[in-house]
Parts: sequence; C-alpha cells; structure tokens
Amino acid sequence: MTPDAPLPSELRRWISSHLPGNATVTDVSWARDDSRVWHVAAGIDEAFVKLSPTPEDYAREVRGYAYAQHALAAHEAPRLLAADPGLQAIMTSPLPGRVVRGLALEEQEERRVHELAGRLLYRWHSHSEPAPDQDRKHILASLADQAEEAASCLKSTAAYLDTAQRALIERVRDELPQLAEELPVVYRHGDYSTRNWLWHPEHGHGVIDFALAAHGVAVEEFVWLCGAVWAPRPDLKDALPRRLRPRPVRRRAAGPAPADRPPGCVLPEHRPHQARAHARRTRPPHPRPHARPPVAPHGSGRPGTSAAGPPRARLRTPISTNHAPRPGEPPCPRPAPYPCP
Repeated sequence: MTPDAPLPSELRRWISSHLPGNATVTDVSWARDDSRVWHVAAGIDEAFVKLSPTPEDYAREVRGYAYAQHALAAHEAPRLLAADPGLQAIMTSPLPGRVVRGLALEEQEERRVHELAGRLLYRWHSHSEPAPDQDRKHILASLADQAEEAASCLKSTAAYLDTAQRALIERVRDELPQLAEELPVVYRHGDYSTRNWLWHPEHGHGVIDFALAAHGVAVEEFVWLCGAVWAPRPDLKDALPRRLRPRPVRRRAAGPAPADRPPGCVLPEHRPHQARAHARRTRPPHPRPHARPPVAPHGSGRPGTSAAGPPRARLRTPISTNHAPRPGEPPCPRPAPYPCP
C-alpha cells in the first residue's frame, strides 16, 4: 500500500484485508477536524474508507447504508462493502459523478439536478417505517429546544430586525412546539446538502454520507437548502416537482384531525382532482342511504338478478398520487407523508 495519506496502522491492515495488493490512498476528507475519508485504489478495484468520529455516527451510518440499499438504485447511493465497529470504519463502493457543491453547471442543468434531487428524496422518504416512541420523544424535545433558541435569538437581535422579521421569529417561538405534533415524521437523510449530492451527466443524481440519517421532521431536510441555496436562486427551488416544494403551514382551528387523516397530513384542497381522489379512497364501503335499488334486467326472476346469475360488481380503480418509477428507480412501497412529485 502506497502511503499517500496518513492512515492509522490498524486501519491500513483492515483495508489490506479487503483490498489486497499495492493500493494507492488519497485523502479526500473535508476541511474539518472530524472528517477522515480516503479513496483507495488497488488495481481495478477501488473504494472509499471513512472513520466515524463517534460510535453514534458509526451506528447511524451503517443503518443509513442498509436503508439506502433498500430505497435507492445502485447508481444513486453507494453500497456498504465492509464495516468494523471496533475501528468505527466503513468501506463503501464508489459512485459515478462529481460533488455538486462548487460544480460549474449551466443553469438548465443545475435546475435539472435540483429536480432529480427532489425526486430522489421523495423516494427515500417513501420507504420510511414509523418512528419508534423514543425517537418521537427526541424529535419533540428537539423542536422545543429550537423554539427556545428562537426566543433567545430574538432577545439578542431584536434591535437589528424590522417588524416583520421580529414577528416571524415570534411565530416560531410560539407555534413550533404546537406544530411538532402535526409535522410529518420520516426517516431523513439528515444532511441533504449539495456537498453530499453527486451529479453525472449520464447516470444522473446520487447522494452520499448517511452519518446523520435518522427519524425526524421531513421539512428539516430543506432548511439548509432554503437558507443557503434557494434564497438567492429561487429558480432552483421552483425546479423541484411542484408537490414537493416546501410551503408555509396554514394553522387550522384547534381540534382533533379527521378520522381518515393522520395528524400532519395536508389535504390538497387547492388541487380538486387530488381532493376527489382522496374522497374516493376514504369513502365508506356501504351504499348511500338515498341510492335506488338496481333495476332488474329483462327476463330476471327477482330485482337485481338475471337468468345468468347476480349482476357483476362495478370495479373502481383507485387513483394513486404516486408517480410511475423511472427506468432504474426502485418503486415507492408506500406514499410519503406529502404528495408525490
């Protein structure tokens, strides 16, 4: 192994056991203290090796890779090749493409990247299982902490804010704890920023780094993008499929959610065709009280029957809001907690 990067001796031996031969190692870490990532090439074989900074990061990332293999295609997410909990080391397959952050793209191609990023994230969320009770408690506590942080920031920055800005922060302080029970919870990527996006002109959009993957509020996936990318480039947010774009939450009157709708589910009242589809899916199976009995066909012995037997039941095809998977995309097993792009 060529020592082109500072590898711990134990990690060097572990890599050699999986990629034998004269390997070339290149340090590809981010410019921060807790980032330790290497690209390893041995002949025709290559892989990425990462040392997780904490046992919690290691456990989350291993679970994230297992989830990614189930949710995304091989060209959309790397595959876990080996892992060692003692070293907190993971070895993963390479993914085609280049990191999107800092990548020079034409505006049309950049909008295409954001569109595909939205579709990929939707399919990622679609495979979510219900969050365990402990995770839900952690989520509620986290949102309460964010509300307290907003209140603290308001005290220290009020003199620099105008009336509208102060009112916005006050709403966050006052409403976020109540919204916590209503917001959709999914298994998040956790760091869905452009530094973790890969783009290849032929293979399309991919995603890496699952160290923060865990259950959480779905809208938090968009916070960094809204503040750092989409604020100066609203056309990139508009490139997302319309039904996936973050939109303000309209507060409704206090009271329990309807029985046919889970908390946090936003009905598409402004899209009549989806509202009608929702009504058909949730309509009670029994007939309407005012419906007339079926008319007996000619030659039948009793109402609603014929000589050939009982009438055929009319089949009602359910209307789905899910999109058909594109070539190479795994199908969505269930709808995500927001409309499909």
